[in-house]
Formats: sequence, C-alpha cells, structure tokens
Amino acid sequence: MATVTTGENIHVLPDTIRIARYTKLSLIENELHDTKTLLRTQRKIVSLKGLLKGTHITGDEIETAKKSLFKHV
Repeated sequence: MATVTTGENIHVLPDTIRIARYTKLSLIENELHDTKTLLRTQRKIVSLKGLLKGTHITGDEIETAKKSLFKHV
C-alpha cells in the first residue's frame, strides 16, 4: 500500500487525499449551484460580500466556477 509523506512526516493514503479533494469540489459545486439558483429567484441584487470570508480559494477554482456559472453567456 503506497502512502504520501507530508512536510510534517505524516503518512496519508493517496485515496484519502482524492476523497478529500472530491468532497471539497463537491461542496463548492453545491454552493455555486445554490447561489446561482438564489440569484435567479431574487429580483433585487444580493450582496455576497463576506460570504466567503476566511475561505482560501485558488485561481483554478475561480476559473472553474466562472466556466460553470457563465457557460451559457
């Protein structure tokens, strides 16, 4: 069984890492879907300022979200 060693010498199974990434991406996808649905049903502009406070989002995640949200534009 192969393991990955992190910088702190903690052994993590590759499958565990894949599951964690999949879970994180699934949560982001669900949140984007919910936000998209909310924005479609709202007549007034909804401020999302502070919604993601303290969350670290990579540039790749932002690009994927843009493609997902604006694929019909």
